[in-house]
Amino acid sequence: MNKKARMLAKENEREEEKIWDASEEVYTDIIVYLRVSRLSKYSQELVRSDIIQMILDGQARGEGIGTVIGEDYKGFCDEIIETFPPKRLKDKVLETLDTTCMCLSILGLISLIFNFIDNIRLKNHLFTYSLSAADVVNFIVIVTIANLVVYVICKGAFEQPKKESKVRLVLEGAFIFALLTGIFLCAKLFLDNYAVQFNMVIAAVVIAVAYVIHRVIGTRDPA
Repeated sequence: MNKKARMLAKENEREEEKIWDASEEVYTDIIVYLRVSRLSKYSQELVRSDIIQMILDGQARGEGIGTVIGEDYKGFCDEIIETFPPKRLKDKVLETLDTTCMCLSILGLISLIFNFIDNIRLKNHLFTYSLSAADVVNFIVIVTIANLVVYVICKGAFEQPKKESKVRLVLEGAFIFALLTGIFLCAKLFLDNYAVQFNMVIAAVVIAVAYVIHRVIGTRDPA
């Protein structure tokens, strides 16, 4: 998130504390829905600021959020989103690269720590980092599933939680868990032997570069 977006986000966090408790749940659903829209982070904060102001102005008149923006919350959000131009291909590519580098820096650091512990345990003074095909597959699967789950949950922010949907959600969760377990086991059995080893310093440099790229992309000015 760039500096302008961060500053606006902090201001929004202070202002949203003034929203009535009765309106807070709907307001949260609106923000969650906007998070997975095609709006940039900065545009999301601009919209968030406008919505907060609308709600607070309504509260000053004694009106709740339903009176201020209507009962069709999803339609309200979609109308706002349509007023903004679609993301450019450049922005989509940079967002994908940003997410990938962020995940690589986090998961890579965890993997680096485990490799370091293994080197200490095995008394390997060369401090080698082992990267297998299974590790690559697992990384891709984790990132893909995590983004998909977040997208589905946020997109369904306005859906009413019916009993049938709760059962379906449990079944879908169990299916995803079983699928992930199966993929990880298969990767471990068939791909774990296909590995490369190199000095741990190289791995640390790659992880550091990924983190720097993530930070640089995140701090770029909005278009």
